[in-house]
Amino acid sequence: MGARLLSPARCPGEVWALVTQCWQPDPLRPQEIMRDMNHMLHR
Repeated sequence: MGARLLSPARCPGEVWALVTQCWQPDPLRPQEIMRDMNHMLHR
């Protein structure tokens, strides 16, 4: 497996947490990510 990128300097922590969730092998991940993205967009 390759190395993971570091968080960009201006990337909000909440967005970076979502990015790192994409690297998890959890089969439920797509639903969780969509829920979190919708939550961030509708605040």
